[in-house]
Amino acid sequence: MIDVERALQAIADIEATAVFLRKRADMARRLTNATHPDTGLGVFQNAEWSVEATIRFGAAELDTLAMELRQDLQAYLQVDELHIPEASPGLPL
Repeated sequence: MIDVERALQAIADIEATAVFLRKRADMARRLTNATHPDTGLGVFQNAEWSVEATIRFGAAELDTLAMELRQDLQAYLQVDELHIPEASPGLPL
């Protein structure tokens, strides 16, 4: 048996986490574009991987998970729309 209230809260919390990650990706982009005050070179100019892209990928994965959970729960409850609550207060993000 599915605890519907907990499932709805999980969806809200997953979606809130994806938003949080996108904000952090924006911050990573700004840091990537920052220059070192002494050399004028990009701080992450020689990075072989993108922190921003990695964070955005994680956010996209969470978006997909939330969407799939929504669809599965809608099918389980046989409803067209779910009423998702606010994210948990104090979600440690």
